[in-house]
Amino acid sequence: MSLGKIETKCQLKVLPKMTQHQRKISAKMPDSPVSPPAIVEHLKSVEAEDGSEVELACKIVCPSSFDVVWIHNGKEIKPSKDFQYHHVDSRYSLKIPELFPEDSGIYTCEAFNDFGESFTTCSLFVACPGLPATSGSTAFNIFPKSVSVNHGAPVVVQAELASGCDQQVTWIKDGCVVDQKSVNDQGKVQFSVVEASLKDAGMYELHVKKMAVDANDKTDEYVAAFAVNVL
Repeated sequence: MSLGKIETKCQLKVLPKMTQHQRKISAKMPDSPVSPPAIVEHLKSVEAEDGSEVELACKIVCPSSFDVVWIHNGKEIKPSKDFQYHHVDSRYSLKIPELFPEDSGIYTCEAFNDFGESFTTCSLFVACPGLPATSGSTAFNIFPKSVSVNHGAPVVVQAELASGCDQQVTWIKDGCVVDQKSVNDQGKVQFSVVEASLKDAGMYELHVKKMAVDANDKTDEYVAAFAVNVL
């Protein structure tokens, strides 16, 4: 014979375990705030001419100390007279005094410390007469931009394509294709996530094809990069 029942519920949240090094730092500085760096202004994709100067810049804040590295097409850039690291207050930049066609590509600024990392990325298009069209961008009227959002917030990244582009674009995250492909009648394209989680953080690329004008031309592909940080 049943005499009834009673239930109780609770919510369990599992926090990430601190490393031994983090515990040592926290023990030495108990009153110091510890957190990963946060990017408050992201890099912006840009077009520039061969031989010109360009400076890629972002703003990073953090109450704890952190390091910054710059990366070009997956390879770390060492500071030199050709690739100059600059830092004034919260503004971090990479200055390239003289551009060459091979400087085109994807640039990433990564900020990190013992408590985490943040990153921002963009594309640099170097236009040079006599080289293939993809050395410069004629595919984007508006480039997609890197974003930082809170966990659970929506992610919306928009771009606008130039005329003559294929209406089927490809979004890629960390090397894998993401199933978002539509372009509206005004050439605008949008990447979106309803509720951002840590799995949505990463490096993204928008691949666009510029259609051939006639039978003698070839279809060129353009890539604009952006990053999503989930806080």
